Amino acid sequence: MYSMDCTKTLRLRIKDKHACVLAVMARQVNQVFNFCNETSFCAI
Repeated sequence: MYSMDCTKTLRLRIKDKHACVLAVMARQVNQVFNFCNETSFCAI
């Protein structure tokens, strides 16, 4: 059997009123990502 990869694209219109909230969320995600990278680097 052949396996087919399916890719879906989600398009959203981001309003200016959401910009501050999204910036805060992006910073928090970045901090968690950096923490995980540093922790895994130290574990190696």
